[in-house]
Amino acid sequence: MITKETTLFEKNGIRYEQRGDYLYPVLGACDNATIAGVGKYGTLWMTWLFELDRKLHHQYLLEEILVEKAIEFQEYACELEEQIINEEGLPLGKKDDYLSVVALMRQRWELAQEIIFHDGIVAIKKNKELREQKKLKKLEVTKYERS
Repeated sequence: MITKETTLFEKNGIRYEQRGDYLYPVLGACDNATIAGVGKYGTLWMTWLFELDRKLHHQYLLEEILVEKAIEFQEYACELEEQIINEEGLPLGKKDDYLSVVALMRQRWELAQEIIFHDGIVAIKKNKELREQKKLKKLEVTKYERS
């Protein structure tokens, strides 16, 4: 009995297209359920990781933890967004003026977006920088040991 194994692409929500005798992954399309589970911030995080640190992106993809990491970032970002929007110390203006309250809530939401975007991008860049520094130190130690 032949059992069909799930491929790495299928596990990450990428579908296949048959061309002749071969199946090719359709890299531009993905499973909507997977992306919906990852959410807005998780999808952004995967995009930033791909653009800023492809090595780590591919490592996570091969280890099959890319979606899991994206969901972790999604949860962090949603908690931070909610915390900023519902912060008690921030002034709300006149409580009887509905438009004023809506405008200030919108400003809080925009502030949360800016902080989340900054945190995500800086974390990826810093992680890459630390990894590169570690690699350079390892090379220096290796050079020193050879001489």
